[in-house]
Amino acid sequence: MINQEKDEQSSKDWNMIEDWLSSQCNQHHIAKFNRNERNYSLLLECKEISEKINVLSKIYSKLLENETDELGKASK
Repeated sequence: MINQEKDEQSSKDWNMIEDWLSSQCNQHHIAKFNRNERNYSLLLECKEISEKINVLSKIYSKLLENETDELGKASK
C-alpha cells in the first residue's frame, strides 16, 4: 500500500515537473516540447530534487508534530 502511494505521488510529481517544463517552453515560444536526452536528464534531476523535498517536508512535519506534542505535555 505504501509503495502504491509512493508511486502515485511520484507520478504526480513527474507530471507536475513535465507541466512546469512545458509551460516554460511555451513561454519562450517553443512550439513543441521535445523529450530529447537533455530534457529527460533535467526531468530526472527535478524528480530527484522533488523526492528529496518531499522527504524533508515529511521530516519537518514530524518534527513540528513532536514539538506540538511536547508543548501540549508541558502545558498540563
